[in-house]
Amino acid sequence: MTAYLPASQHASRRHKCQDTNGLPMRHQLSVFLVVSILCLAFACRANGAEPVTLYTENLRPYIYQNKDGRIAGTSVAKVRKIMVEAGLDYTIRVLPWPRAFREANINKNSLIFNLSRTQSREKMFHWVALLSVPEFYLFGHKDEKRPVTFEAIRNGVFTAVCTQNDTSCAVMLKAGFPPDKLLKSGAVGTEEKMVKRRRVDFYLAEIHRNKYRLRKLGLDPTITKPMIRVGTNVKFYLAAGLQVDQRLRDAVRAASMRLAARGELIQQTPPTAEE
Repeated sequence: MTAYLPASQHASRRHKCQDTNGLPMRHQLSVFLVVSILCLAFACRANGAEPVTLYTENLRPYIYQNKDGRIAGTSVAKVRKIMVEAGLDYTIRVLPWPRAFREANINKNSLIFNLSRTQSREKMFHWVALLSVPEFYLFGHKDEKRPVTFEAIRNGVFTAVCTQNDTSCAVMLKAGFPPDKLLKSGAVGTEEKMVKRRRVDFYLAEIHRNKYRLRKLGLDPTITKPMIRVGTNVKFYLAAGLQVDQRLRDAVRAASMRLAARGELIQQTPPTAEE
């Protein structure tokens, strides 16, 4: 069983291991080397025989592989900081999202990020650390001149497009789009092209991610512009499947709370009784 011990306990054991008084100097040195190796091995076992696996997906600018082949991104930087603060070894695995999601629900020594906290997922995970609160906007064509207000949206002045069965459809309906003004597309990536061709007025996108989406589709990243911010409850978390040991969850959560207290991480919410 993996144990997560405070650093003070490791330090106490090291001091006890290194007590070699009364032996000749050369014997002390030999004993010291042997005992140091044994103590180091013990400490490694105490911190977990295997690194914690962190599952995620390729999602610029949050997670991506940089020019040096290293996994980077805004969320990656935060997660690395949390794991270092917790004193835990880890490895990051970037997988297609369905597989990352599945593995995170099987592996007992794992976590997953950037996982959005939704009602359907609420009881499937322990929500260990809040990483970010994304900002969603309605994006329109760069030449759009009309003033955009939620009153105008509710009155049916504008049209919009979303991906069928995607949360963006529910968000846009909640923002006030009449159902007959909201076109549902069957394929991801169609929305941006439809706005470019002026077939519809708006699509929904995260402000920091929109330009990466456009580039991936082979479009000019300046072809659209943010028109109005849409409030959502979307938040990105570092989370743990229900099978993950509570001691691992507690160690990571405590680290995130310490970082938040120092202003190095977004303010964290104390865990509920269920978490």
